[in-house]
Amino acid sequence: MRSMDDLLLQSGVFPFAAAVLGAGVLRLIAGSKRGPLIAGGAIGIGFLVGFVLILGVPARWPLSSSEKLFAIATLATMLGLALDLSRDSPPVTRLLAAVLPLAALTWVGWSRITGQDWIDIASLAAVALGGGFVLTQLFASGEQATESGIKLMIACVALALVAGFGASTSLGQLAGALAAATTGFLVWIWPVPRFPFAAAAVLGGGLTFVALTGIVAVFTDAPKPALAMLLPIFFADLALSRMPRGQRGLNRAIRPVLL
Repeated sequence: MRSMDDLLLQSGVFPFAAAVLGAGVLRLIAGSKRGPLIAGGAIGIGFLVGFVLILGVPARWPLSSSEKLFAIATLATMLGLALDLSRDSPPVTRLLAAVLPLAALTWVGWSRITGQDWIDIASLAAVALGGGFVLTQLFASGEQATESGIKLMIACVALALVAGFGASTSLGQLAGALAAATTGFLVWIWPVPRFPFAAAAVLGGGLTFVALTGIVAVFTDAPKPALAMLLPIFFADLALSRMPRGQRGLNRAIRPVLL
């Protein structure tokens, strides 16, 4: 039987460490121009490390929701890295961020769609709509990149708790692993925002979060009103609208903590 120490290592320590190390390695490999952009891919890398430790590497073509989640996280991270390394314009990247949640959740929930389970179809549509809007808002640089990372991290922690209410320990662990991986990336961008929250971070971390939320919504007994309350997390910065973003000093360090 696995101990609580195993759960902490699988869902916390190892994904966190993989993200911290991964961000540094990606920055070093890609150099000073593209390195900061792709460093956010460490979030997806950290999550995948946690996934493998929790559930193992899928040994077949994705059929179950968890296997599809692994594929989505892998492909999203790779696509994000490719976009950050390419010359694609920001509007193209934002368009992809808006539509990919619908594609991912259609694949994940295909059995519910073909079975005409209208409650689950409505849940998937709501998550896809909200997720697409949220992902387009996560792209940021400077101090706002730190805020994007904090929003994603807190949302993942909340999702882990909601998944627990839905009696799904494994999904709760996966959400915890994504939170830990995001925290590992935050080490690099707070209090000094060294890297932007670019496509690799938004897709590798954000799209994985959206897909995981959709899975919790339709494949567990998690309360849907609680899942709906994940959305306002991404607008928490509105409460700090009167607090200026300082270029240096205490504001830059304290504002993310208040957020």
